[in-house]
Amino acid sequence: MKILWKGLCGVGALVLPLSVWADDVAAPVQDAGSAPAQAQNVSVQNTPAASGNMVLFNQLQSQQTTIDQLQGRLEELQHQLDDQQQRSLQRYDALEQRLSALENGNSTGANSDAAAPATGDAATDSAKGSAEAGSAQEAYQKAFDLVQAHQNDQAIAAFEAFSTQYANDPLRANAQYWLGELYLKGSKADKAEKAFLTVVNDYPKSSKRADALYKLGLVNARQGRVDDAQKRLQQVMKEYPKSSAAGLADTFLKKVAG
Repeated sequence: MKILWKGLCGVGALVLPLSVWADDVAAPVQDAGSAPAQAQNVSVQNTPAASGNMVLFNQLQSQQTTIDQLQGRLEELQHQLDDQQQRSLQRYDALEQRLSALENGNSTGANSDAAAPATGDAATDSAKGSAEAGSAQEAYQKAFDLVQAHQNDQAIAAFEAFSTQYANDPLRANAQYWLGELYLKGSKADKAEKAFLTVVNDYPKSSKRADALYKLGLVNARQGRVDDAQKRLQQVMKEYPKSSAAGLADTFLKKVAG
């Protein structure tokens, strides 16, 4: 956009002298005592200038058209990017829900095989735990819905609250990952780094760890910490060689290498 603004400013700077030249051509100064031959000579001399001004004007019009086309294309690409991001968020959400369902199903099956039906206080504690798990899932989903609605500030507040209230819930890893994404989008690199590091260091088995490593590399690159960025990107390629994050890391490193 800065390039487009500069281009528009350049066009504006050229239009002003063009109007001045047009006035000079349109209103030549004539001497009542001059000979017809002299008047004819002035007209002949001014004709090339008028022609040159017209050529310049046409060039400016062409440049303005090109700028308008580029701006339209930029807006179209931005719209496509927003659509892709929305679809990616929906896929992430669906995957997370399936993983959570599988984890809860496995946990329930293991517990039912290992222990007899609970009674009394044990049953009460079990019911309480189930309610808390349901509340955690609901709270996480509400925060994620805010991300999909592009209400980033509200989403940050919701995920921060979730991370505090449900500090022991497995979904906290996902919440920290999305906090990193939101902070990175808001150009808050330090906070983004902290959130991604939480996923990498505290949740080694999280499905979000590979993506967090990759994003951590991007954050370090944005901070100008080239060595750290390269280390993180190589780490995700080594630890998760078949992941999409590893492919993105490889592409990024190749582009940087030139």
